[in-house]
Amino acid sequence: PFIVNYYRLRGTIAVRALNLLRG
Repeated sequence: PFIVNYYRLRGTIAVRALNLLRG
């Protein structure tokens, strides 16, 4: 559960970062 939550959170951050970069 811990790893899954961490991965999900990191994935969300990565998506947001990519969105900002793509702008």
